[in-house]
Amino acid sequence: MSLCSLEEWLTWISALHPKTIDLSLERIKSVAYRLGQKPFQCPVITVGGTNGKGSCVAFLASIYQQAGYRVGTYTSPHLLRFNERIAVNQLPIEDERLCQAFGEVKNALGTTKLTFFEFTTLTALHIFSESSLDVLILEVGMGGRCDAVNIVDPTLSIIATVSLDHMEFLGHSRESIGFEKAGILRSKQPAVCGDFYPPKSLLQQAKNIQARLYCQGQDFRYTLYPDAWRWQHGEDEWKLPIPTLPIQNAATSLMAVHLFKDRLPISEQNIKQGVFEARLMGRYQMIQEAPKCIVDVAHNPEAAHYLCQKLKQETCSGRTWAIFGMRQDKAISEVATEMLPVVDEWHLATLAVPNGASAEELLHRMPSHGRGWQCHPSPQDALSSLLWRSKPHDRIIAFGSFHTVQAILEFYGHTKD
Repeated sequence: MSLCSLEEWLTWISALHPKTIDLSLERIKSVAYRLGQKPFQCPVITVGGTNGKGSCVAFLASIYQQAGYRVGTYTSPHLLRFNERIAVNQLPIEDERLCQAFGEVKNALGTTKLTFFEFTTLTALHIFSESSLDVLILEVGMGGRCDAVNIVDPTLSIIATVSLDHMEFLGHSRESIGFEKAGILRSKQPAVCGDFYPPKSLLQQAKNIQARLYCQGQDFRYTLYPDAWRWQHGEDEWKLPIPTLPIQNAATSLMAVHLFKDRLPISEQNIKQGVFEARLMGRYQMIQEAPKCIVDVAHNPEAAHYLCQKLKQETCSGRTWAIFGMRQDKAISEVATEMLPVVDEWHLATLAVPNGASAEELLHRMPSHGRGWQCHPSPQDALSSLLWRSKPHDRIIAFGSFHTVQAILEFYGHTKD
């Protein structure tokens, strides 16, 4: 079979395994062995957790790039182009190199069938092994213990937060999910937990393997001021500018930077500039003024709660319109409930993707005490309607899924090309 374009490769990889998710490390380990994947010589930071993973990766990459280090990042999912997932110094890998690496992984498969995420994770690791990096930052896809990223032994692990998501795979309590997330910890290696109330299962696992765990609010903390914030660990502290991304995740990332200060020296100015300039597409991203249009990928209750608080902090003299699209397997009612305090009218959008919820299904699962709502065949259709109805002092917030945000970004001319 001759596969030439990136689109052809992605279609082929998607059909390779009968299941979308098949949590196991044995298959990917066997292919990695045949591919000749070696341990990385540079420090590796593996970032797991429920919410905040992407922000932590963004903060770390921004800070280390400010110091002149060559930084590799692996993230998922992507918003517009697959290439976003594999980047060096925040520049996505080019199609030609991706296709070449896909072919090299394919040649190592033998009879093994990898899922899409396993295949592409192995591709990323293969590319990074040839990229002369100073530091590699890997974002866990789901869980941790059996996630494909966990075939790499990190120099330092980060667990951003632990909350309820992917419960059909990870368990129905914070304790069971915390145990899965703790699977990225390594014996006697440093680890950082950004959750203010980590599950006992996570703490116990760290103790069992003698990981050196640093917890937010105990081993390090931050203090917020009107126009700045202060990070502190023991006698070490930095006063920093207010970032665009959540301060809780900035504080978590700074603990990792502090722990690596001997191996990856960095100045206070690098830290200040890196924190201030860190950005993440699709996370409270404003794409239009008058009316203000904001997109956020918030797709679980914790993320929706943070989004609601963020919107409350901003002044809006007009109405707040929500464009809401989610997948069927997500906590639709719970996410909507978190946003009720700030939404004046709901515009429910069908997501025409596998497992995407229809607008009518969203309506059926909306909390009964919510305000008015309308159904639309797509997020773009909902936005078109609102741009006619809304006034300059209103705001539109589109959230609930990466697919919802992707649709809105494409509406505004952000293309996949």
